[in-house]
Amino acid sequence: MRANLVALLIIAAVAVIAPVVAELPLRRRLPVVVIEIGLGIAVGPHVLGLTTAEGPLGFLGVLGLAFLFFLSGLEIDFARIRGRPLRLASMGWALSLALATAFAVLLHLAGFLRATLLVTIALCTTSLGILMPILRDSGELETQFGSMVLAAGAVGEFGPIVLISLLLTGDSSRTVHVILLGVFATVAIAAAVIAVRYQPPAVVSILGRGMNFTSQLPVRVSLLILIGLVYLAQELGLDLILGAFAAGMLVGLATKGHPGAPLRERLDGIGFGFLVPIFFVTSGIHFDVHALLASTSSLLRLPVFLAEGVRKLYLRSVN
Repeated sequence: MRANLVALLIIAAVAVIAPVVAELPLRRRLPVVVIEIGLGIAVGPHVLGLTTAEGPLGFLGVLGLAFLFFLSGLEIDFARIRGRPLRLASMGWALSLALATAFAVLLHLAGFLRATLLVTIALCTTSLGILMPILRDSGELETQFGSMVLAAGAVGEFGPIVLISLLLTGDSSRTVHVILLGVFATVAIAAAVIAVRYQPPAVVSILGRGMNFTSQLPVRVSLLILIGLVYLAQELGLDLILGAFAAGMLVGLATKGHPGAPLRERLDGIGFGFLVPIFFVTSGIHFDVHALLASTSSLLRLPVFLAEGVRKLYLRSVN
């Protein structure tokens, strides 16, 4: 118990220090999430050795990951990203996939790498969970640019998940995996349709009153939806972020507009005030610096992949 409290104290201190550092008048300001991960690496077992992130803290980190994608799904406004933003995002990701495939194949032929398919998927993946907090903090989330980036992030996050489901499973289980993915999508879409179209006044009134009571009923219902869809995704053998993102979209569709603003503020408080920082800090704690530095040849490969990643971001921004 004491060890867990000490570890939580260190993580909480890092979570407070990170936004303070981000506000310092430096020439080049870093996003808060980058500082959280960096400080997590510093206090982790592979650098200063002040703490680890095992047991309950590890679970809180996973819960923070789920909540991050839940909040990302909550921010998706289909009215804003449908049409041109989503079309450009899909075209940009298809181009990224083609370039990543060509790049990985060339490196494989040159003897530079062996895991061609894995590297291809990694190069065409965009982390929506990283982009969304940065867009919020910079005030770009509600702009046209923010809509474009959200659309690109959504496609770049879930396109690779589908690829993994199709390509990195055995031939005997691939069909089953695709069917399970379809089952989950059907359940999520059906739940969204019900949430948008069927809102009995009595239920809406109860939820509205509950927002001002200690029960915080709308918050509890939102958490139930999040945990339920994450559990369903896990039981179907899918990535938990699919369940978390679908839950966020469902709650977002059901609470869009001004009446849902108080609920969103409370969910933001739970996520960005508590769980999401734990995820980023524990991600840094888990990062094995020694493994990165152990192989000189692997370390020399990093600039190549970083250059390709920068080129991919540039091409997407142009599109």
